[in-house]
Amino acid sequence: IEWPNGDVEVGTGAVITRKSILTAGHCVYQAERGGYANRITVIPGRNGTEQPLGSYATSNVTILTKWRTEGGAANDAAFIKLNTNIGDRTGIMGYGNYEDSYLLSKSLRLTGYPGDKPSGTMWTHSGIPSSVATYTFSYSIDAVGGQSGAPVYIPSNNQVVGIHSRGNSSGNTAKRIDASFFSL
Repeated sequence: IEWPNGDVEVGTGAVITRKSILTAGHCVYQAERGGYANRITVIPGRNGTEQPLGSYATSNVTILTKWRTEGGAANDAAFIKLNTNIGDRTGIMGYGNYEDSYLLSKSLRLTGYPGDKPSGTMWTHSGIPSSVATYTFSYSIDAVGGQSGAPVYIPSNNQVVGIHSRGNSSGNTAKRIDASFFSL
């Protein structure tokens, strides 16, 4: 992700349609870095310097309007569009809106590109959510910078239920795929 102020960083996303990637809003828009990213390069399946499925420039991004105006984990979501049918090569993750009790009973998985590991390597960790709210949920699944936008999903059916948004020493937070967001 290349920002207008010159900063460059890494984020993570999930392919959810043939041409769409679900990620965190702060992976495409940050007011303090100059607004929308100048350039986002998608490298599916990256493994260090290897790019087994190539790299792709974004053609369009869409964020939740409330992310730009209000911020907060409850609004931290974006869609990245590509001109290429990337999902034909990578496969597509599903996404779902589930009841609180169901989420609290499931071991969820977070897969992304953490900045504290060798550059460009994908890592996975699992855990059960500690709390669920209307628009977010929290968990102690291991995550650090670079994993923003990573899918938090049910491994048995590859259904994304949240987008990793925030982390701190007391736990991590995901933007939940709630009913209104699901309909988008």
